[in-house]
Amino acid sequence: MLTKASKEALEIWSKWRVSPPTSINSWSSFTNQQRKGWLEVVRLYFKRIDNQLDKQNGIYTLDATFIKDSSSFFCALGEAINGPGGYFGFDLLSLEDCLCGGFGVMPPFTLNILNAEHFLEADDVFITKLHEVLSKHQVKLIRL
Repeated sequence: MLTKASKEALEIWSKWRVSPPTSINSWSSFTNQQRKGWLEVVRLYFKRIDNQLDKQNGIYTLDATFIKDSSSFFCALGEAINGPGGYFGFDLLSLEDCLCGGFGVMPPFTLNILNAEHFLEADDVFITKLHEVLSKHQVKLIRL
């Protein structure tokens, strides 16, 4: 079933028509609704390349400086894995889908997290479930 794009997603599409992002964290000053719009766009914009194998056993670095909530986590994760404007899930269920392959990377791999003090130490249901999903799929999480 198709849904109408959010106002925030349409604003981001307008900017990307001129020039897609060339550096990470373009979303860092966005409101939560704008970050959700960003995730709508990156999910649809992500280019799957047929016949290209997903990388395994890689090491990726996620800078958690701008992570405030789950939407900002997925913005940062997408860019850590697939570069500026990259996609690697928009919630825990879509993350599990990405971890099954077809999105550039497949487990096992290592995810190094920088500046995570405020994020990984939060007593939060999302963080607990995130750890469970990553562990289940053999993603090694290392806090640097």
